[in-house]
Order: sequence, then C-alpha cells, then structure tokens
Amino acid sequence: MPAIKVIAQIFLITVLGLMAHELGHLAAAKALGYEAVLNLNSVRTIGLDDPVHGLIITGAGPLLTIGQGMLGYYLIRSDGRAMLGLGLLVCAAVQRLFAAILSLIANPNDEMRMSVELGLGSWTLYAVILAGLWWLVLRGVKRVKPGWSYAVWVWLGTSLGLTLMIFGEGVMPVVQL
Repeated sequence: MPAIKVIAQIFLITVLGLMAHELGHLAAAKALGYEAVLNLNSVRTIGLDDPVHGLIITGAGPLLTIGQGMLGYYLIRSDGRAMLGLGLLVCAAVQRLFAAILSLIANPNDEMRMSVELGLGSWTLYAVILAGLWWLVLRGVKRVKPGWSYAVWVWLGTSLGLTLMIFGEGVMPVVQL
C-alpha cells in the first residue's frame, strides 16, 4: 500500500476513532437521562450525581475504543481486510496509550478515573487495557507482516489525527444535547 494511502487511512481512523470514543460517552449519558455538552475531544455531563452512572458514562468511551481494536483484530484474521484491521487495532492501542500519557502528565483520563473510583489504584485498568490491545497488535503484526515503514506511516497518521483532535477542540463548536 502506498505511503500516502496508509497515512490518510490511519489519519481518518484516528479521527473517527476519537470521535466514536466521545460519542460513546455521549450515548451513555443520554441513555441514562442526562444532558451533556459535546466538544470535539470531550463530553461533560450536566447534573451527574450518581457515581454508578458516572462509571458507566466514563467507561463507555474506552469500551468503544476496545471494540474498535477487537474489530480490527477480527479483520486481521479475516481474508482481504487485514491491513484495514491492523489500522483499526493500532489506532485503538495508540489512542489509549496517548490517553495514559496525558493522565501521567496532565489530568486523569477515563481509565485512571475509573480505576481509582473502583479502588484498583491509578494504573490497573490502563495496564490491563494497554496490555490487551498491544498484545493483539503484536499478534496482528506477526500475522500481517507490514514491514518497518508501516510503523513510520502509522506514527505520522496518528500524530496528525491526534493533533487535529486536540488542537481543534478550541475552534470547533460546542454542542449541548
């Protein structure tokens, strides 16, 4: 696959994956009867006072991202869609890794907040989720054998997608639903 196609595909998967993650939070909030404010890269629930509902809403985003990774691994094992599957899986793993790094240097992200709330310590859920996703990535890479250049194009595509989503938040409209 040509480099520009890989970069574009990974960029698109990154952006759509991050949007799906936030829409997962939004869908859970709405399903539980809350109003919510949707930004490009975050969801804030209005009037949330139930800690169980808070855990459900917080967990919905990572759950969708894990689902994206599992769909990717399924496609890797299917005929004809292995490279798309690898892209979905790698982007899910990179997204959660980036969230963990942000939790380390800035504010606690979804898995860290949930892990603390459940009494599991700060890093337990991150460790389990990241270990699972990266284990699937290693299995997927072993099966697909994309080559080292693929890693460079994935790095570039995810970096561009993450940059757009993070720095775009300040210029995109806020929607209250």
